[in-house]
Amino acid sequence: MLNYGPSEIVQGPLLKIPNDLPLLKENLKENQLAPFRWVEAAEQFAAAGEMDKAKGAFLQAQKMGPEIPAIWVRTANFYFLQNQPEAGIEAVSKVLKITSANDDFVFVYFDQFAPSRDHVYRAILDNRRASRSYLSYLMARSRGEEAFSMWDQNSQRGYIDRPLLVQYLEFLIKQQQFQQAVKLWAASLTPEQRGDYPTLNMIYNPGFEQSPSGSVLDWVIQPMETVETSLSSTQIKTGKQSLRVQFPGTSNIDFHHVSQVVSIPVAGNYGFKAMLKMEGITTDQGVRFCFEDAATAGKFRFQTEPLRGTSEWIPVTANLAIPSATRGLRISICRSASLKFDNKVSGTFWVDDVSLRSGVAY
Repeated sequence: MLNYGPSEIVQGPLLKIPNDLPLLKENLKENQLAPFRWVEAAEQFAAAGEMDKAKGAFLQAQKMGPEIPAIWVRTANFYFLQNQPEAGIEAVSKVLKITSANDDFVFVYFDQFAPSRDHVYRAILDNRRASRSYLSYLMARSRGEEAFSMWDQNSQRGYIDRPLLVQYLEFLIKQQQFQQAVKLWAASLTPEQRGDYPTLNMIYNPGFEQSPSGSVLDWVIQPMETVETSLSSTQIKTGKQSLRVQFPGTSNIDFHHVSQVVSIPVAGNYGFKAMLKMEGITTDQGVRFCFEDAATAGKFRFQTEPLRGTSEWIPVTANLAIPSATRGLRISICRSASLKFDNKVSGTFWVDDVSLRSGVAY
């Protein structure tokens, strides 16, 4: 809903627009400081065909109520009806400088009336908040080319921060722009964070040395009731941390809540390896690593054999022949629900040193 700005207590009661111009002029004499009276006057002048007077009345309304969004929206409507979209876009874009509450409302005006993308850019690119909001608006509507262009505009002006980057990376993945996503992600990392990613190891943060960033190109850990997932500094293969997952033994859990998306630049053979340690993993369905096409479920799918029981650190490997149709791969740490009567899984496992390498076989 449009935010109309100051309340009626400030403005005075909003009168219905008189049907005749003389009565409206009389209202103006009695309440010349109320911006909405000038808007009413402007709209009546326009209806009477007195366009110069209408423009003058709108200007007076803007002077009296420069921080009232509805003044600018009604001004914009006037210009759109007069087939002057540039003036209309300029007017409605003023709302973006007043409040963030009506962004989508204004952006719909852009969609309907802006003659070109350049007109939108001229209206908002000096406004960091609005420019970022418009990018989010385009991404939410899956408008790829427009969002790509708006990203470039934001990036050139230094408007990008980590949360917006993470949001854009997820958008790129949905648009199946996997290599572009990895390129942007890698460029945002420090040399220490990047390590040999993605040139040698296509897995980011392979040893869980860093807390998850929220990016789909990092480990995404989704919370799941009854499953405790955390980073461990006590059970490690290398480095300072590993991933720890504990099953409580109270339910038949279908677990796939730790995952990462990787780009597959070319079809071919890829070698996967991870180090796994287990303590008392029960039931017939143990710990697996699951691989599936990140764009289309079922296009490519592979799972390692389930591992159960107790073990020290052991390697889990997989040789993957990935077809050309798969451009992105989602790798998950999984435990499938069991069909057995004794199906309530318990136990703890740790994961460390995960890698996916092109042209490597195990």
